[in-house]
Amino acid sequence: MKCGKSQNKLSDPAKLTRVVSLIDKEGPWIGIGVDVKGEIYEGLLERNASEVKSGAGQYFTPRPVIETIVKCVDPKIGETVSDPACGTGGFLLSAYDHMKGQSQDREKLRALRTTTFNGVDIVDEVVRLAAMNLYLHGVGNDSSPVH
Repeated sequence: MKCGKSQNKLSDPAKLTRVVSLIDKEGPWIGIGVDVKGEIYEGLLERNASEVKSGAGQYFTPRPVIETIVKCVDPKIGETVSDPACGTGGFLLSAYDHMKGQSQDREKLRALRTTTFNGVDIVDEVVRLAAMNLYLHGVGNDSSPVH
């Protein structure tokens, strides 16, 4: 059933920015830690991928596979991590989790969150999902590291 022009996505970047700003400033989200917000969002992404069979693999790789790849690559704090087909950013976030315990130095940890990661995807909607996923995990700076 189609209801007029209602949509479950935001195509206008200004509207998405406003919604993210409102979520960030109000409601129960404000008291929830970054890790919990990110876990909730990733859970929603995983659920959506399992429910939408066609094209789901385009943007969702199971977490155990990602964690195994990160263990093999073993990125070190101070290195740059890039994902040329990042989907929703799972590899970047797993690498972040792997690296954040490697130092207590505030400057290194700030650089880890703001300049260490970059990703690319060819589907605009997936890039937006990745940007939100990274934002909810506290990764990135004023602009998304995913393009």
